[in-house]
Amino acid sequence: MGKKRTSAFAIGRIFFVPPGSSEQYYFRLLLNVIKGPKSYEDLKKINGRDHKTFRDACYALGLLDDDKEYVDAIVEASNWGMSSYLRQLFSMLLLSNSISHLESVWQASWHLLSKDIHHEERTILNNPEADLTDDELKNRCLQKLETF
Repeated sequence: MGKKRTSAFAIGRIFFVPPGSSEQYYFRLLLNVIKGPKSYEDLKKINGRDHKTFRDACYALGLLDDDKEYVDAIVEASNWGMSSYLRQLFSMLLLSNSISHLESVWQASWHLLSKDIHHEERTILNNPEADLTDDELKNRCLQKLETF
């Protein structure tokens, strides 16, 4: 005969959710860590602070990395790859939906993604003295990222 179950009371099972499933994945992470939530809002409330998304709540709990590995990958690739390749790499990272804080990765890497844009603008305008502001560079870079 079987042995009587000795573990704690359980209502059901939490099934596997792949990391690419976005909010469902973060929801599952929180369910595994937070004990006894009564609502979705309870899952998003960490240390008395309400978070907008399950992803933000996971980040506040320290369940997610700080995205440094993505910035490091772009910096490392910049040693041998052209800016167009870096933009393609950045696009693939975006599509993988694994970056926790997109804006911090963008701020840390936009200058590497847009290195060739100055040269392109000078060539197009036929003006070797043409200079773009940081905001113009960022906008041109974002326009190029949209094509991927």
